[in-house]
Amino acid sequence: MKKLFENFHKYLKERQEEIEVNIVDNVDLEKVLPQEVLDGEEEFDEEEGEEGVLVKNIPMKALSMLDEQGKRIMADIDRGELSMTEGLPVLFYHTEKKQLIVDDGNHRIFQRWLAGQDTFDAYIYSGSYSNYLRHVYDGEEEFDWNEKHREE
Repeated sequence: MKKLFENFHKYLKERQEEIEVNIVDNVDLEKVLPQEVLDGEEEFDEEEGEEGVLVKNIPMKALSMLDEQGKRIMADIDRGELSMTEGLPVLFYHTEKKQLIVDDGNHRIFQRWLAGQDTFDAYIYSGSYSNYLRHVYDGEEEFDWNEKHREE
């Protein structure tokens, strides 16, 4: 009986990992991102002129970033340090951590959000590892795209 219970527990744990849903701040990433991004098939090589997959109407709440990072960007904007870059932001989807991370365009995204917009368009590439983009670890405070931050 003990062996049966252990096997059933193992089965449930494996099944839970299989059906893990990509939900960030009540945004189901599986409904927002194209399958090729979710599967990690879209790589990005700026030198080769690649841009990633164009995705429209991405909810701000789908982004993962540290609370301190978001607050620093808002402080920059408050000081008048606005984006001087044109074009769409570029995002990285971390397939193992299930997080959507800004590669380029933090200030453009925040300026849009502070102006009252809740979505944006961006190019997205994906993979299981980035040597320079940082995901949010368990236990770290993630930026909260709450209305109170717009009013501060």
